[in-house]
Amino acid sequence: MEDLDQGVAYDELFEPLALALGHLVLGAAFLEKAMLTDLIQKRVIRDGAEEVFGQGLVTELARLPAGALLMRLRGFGYEEPLAGQIAAVIQERNHFIHHLYEYPDFMRALVRREGVEEIVARIEALVSRFYGVVGEIEPEVTAGMHKMFGLPPAEVLNLIRQIDPSELEGSEARRQLEALQEVPDDMVSGGA
Repeated sequence: MEDLDQGVAYDELFEPLALALGHLVLGAAFLEKAMLTDLIQKRVIRDGAEEVFGQGLVTELARLPAGALLMRLRGFGYEEPLAGQIAAVIQERNHFIHHLYEYPDFMRALVRREGVEEIVARIEALVSRFYGVVGEIEPEVTAGMHKMFGLPPAEVLNLIRQIDPSELEGSEARRQLEALQEVPDDMVSGGA
């Protein structure tokens, strides 16, 4: 296959913007994973593990976008102001990702090569809000996980690390387990 060079040269000016957009993607993914974890643990506590894990519900929930996860979490008691904060960061992230070329300041930066720093600052401020919202969700997720497993999160992580990934069927389950096993102790409340 031919290399598609459309005359776009590498430009150091846009490195901070690319990095900020990468931060935004990671922050959004972190929020979605926190919301998914919270929703799964709330369903397990309410409906039982067999209902949630045995019926393929986790796979179904994992495919939902953040807005749909929030809608389901509202049914479990996510109320204002938290639900509003989550909705706001999701909406702002969607605008940056899906409508970036519609922002006059982005087009000015792209064409005139001015104002990249301001765009980067706006994106990084949004990333901070993502992590702030995750920080608000985390105590309830931690409490739910403790209730679900009867163990503090650090002990659950230690048990997860004892599972041999080669014993799991399916590459997706193996990949997810291996990712969990790499979570550092200090990322888990009450680190090991």
